[in-house]
Amino acid sequence: MNRVCLMKLGWCLKRGDSVLWIDVIKGKYARDNPNLDGIAKNNDSSLWKSLSSMWKELDDFIVWPGGDGEMVHT
Repeated sequence: MNRVCLMKLGWCLKRGDSVLWIDVIKGKYARDNPNLDGIAKNNDSSLWKSLSSMWKELDDFIVWPGGDGEMVHT
């Protein structure tokens, strides 16, 4: 259950929801990286360490809708 809750929090971060806790996390851990895909440091919170450890796993669930291809830039 803990892992599922962490995945939900991570998904909200990836999606860029406009919620106070996301603004706090981004303000504290962005470290000049707006994608938040950096590695957690030793003195970071256990929440951030857990989220950053499953960052690649979250990427596996991202799907880009293809649509009709009119808006795709190469």
